[in-house]
Amino acid sequence: MTITQPIEAGRSRLAEAASSNLRVDCARQQAPEERLTSRMLQLRSDGLLLAVPTHDGRPAEIAPGEALICIFRLGPELLRFVSPVESFVSYRVKPEVHVPALRLTAPGTLEVIQRRQYYRVSLVGRAPVDVTVWPVEFDRQNRPQVAGEFHAPMADISAGGIGLLVTDEAFFEAIIGRQVWVRFRLPDETESLIFRMVYRHRRPLEEGRRYLVGLEYGAFIDPSAHAVVIDRLTHFVAQQQRESLNRRKDR
Repeated sequence: MTITQPIEAGRSRLAEAASSNLRVDCARQQAPEERLTSRMLQLRSDGLLLAVPTHDGRPAEIAPGEALICIFRLGPELLRFVSPVESFVSYRVKPEVHVPALRLTAPGTLEVIQRRQYYRVSLVGRAPVDVTVWPVEFDRQNRPQVAGEFHAPMADISAGGIGLLVTDEAFFEAIIGRQVWVRFRLPDETESLIFRMVYRHRRPLEEGRRYLVGLEYGAFIDPSAHAVVIDRLTHFVAQQQRESLNRRKDR
């Protein structure tokens, strides 16, 4: 089943993907058999900037007016949009470095074409895992500044994100509209993991003024480092899943 997200939700997700420079798999609408690879650069008021797509390691020849089918993964979802190329532009990577890019019309909707389901491990009743949360904001010179520090026990974990048990209302005021970074250590491990996270939801619990807060892992600037850490998390969750299934068989 394909789910279409409206313009407001779609733009928010596009902005998140562009800020992380996520990979995009593309194809021309008129020639979908030719697979192209690109990367998001920036979402601006006048459109979405993509690195010039490549095919077999070489830049593809794309003319303004051609429509591109673009697919990218954000968290557990595979998303798709179709958008025409408006023009070629120069994108500044650093003050002294510019790269060629395509400016696409910002898509009005996103289609969720796949939603990956993660096995979630509950940590309730186990040794508590303390999570440190840092909201981060940027000054006028785009320099990051920590805007507070919060601690909350982890309720559950999967290869897609974590759940926290939060009682402090100031937590929500601090993280909305800011980057969120967390640090925690998996059970039986000595090395802490640090992640940029994306706030997804909160759900009030029956035990009073407590909330179950869902955070999704954001992409690292270095995709290879991100993949290594996600592999560690996936291994931990898979091990817990096997142990849970073995316990059920023994009953």
